[in-house]
Amino acid sequence: MSRKLTINAGIYNIFALIAQFVVNLMGIEKKIPAMDATMIVLALGIIAIIINIIAMIKCSRHGFSTAGPIFGLIGGILLIVPGLGLFAWIVLIISAILLFISKPKG
Repeated sequence: MSRKLTINAGIYNIFALIAQFVVNLMGIEKKIPAMDATMIVLALGIIAIIINIIAMIKCSRHGFSTAGPIFGLIGGILLIVPGLGLFAWIVLIISAILLFISKPKG
C-alpha cells in the first residue's frame, strides 16, 4: 500500500512539473488569461502539498524513507510562491526520484 502511494506521489510530482510548464507557456502566449494560469498553478501546488503530506504519513507508518515526500512538500510550497517555479521544478524532480527509489528503512 505505501509503495503504491509513493509511486503515485512521484507520478503526480512529475505531472505537476509538466502541467505548470504548459500552463505558464500558454499564459506567456496569451492563450489563457493570466488569472486562470495562476489559479491552475495554485491548485497544482495545493494538491501536491496534500498528496505529499499523505505520502509522508503513510511512509512514516510503514517504515519507508520520508525524504521524497518531504521534498515533495517543499516543492509544492515553492510551486505556490510566485517567481520560484524553477526551484519548485528542481525540488519536485528530486522528490520524484526519491519517491521512485524509496525502500523500507533498515
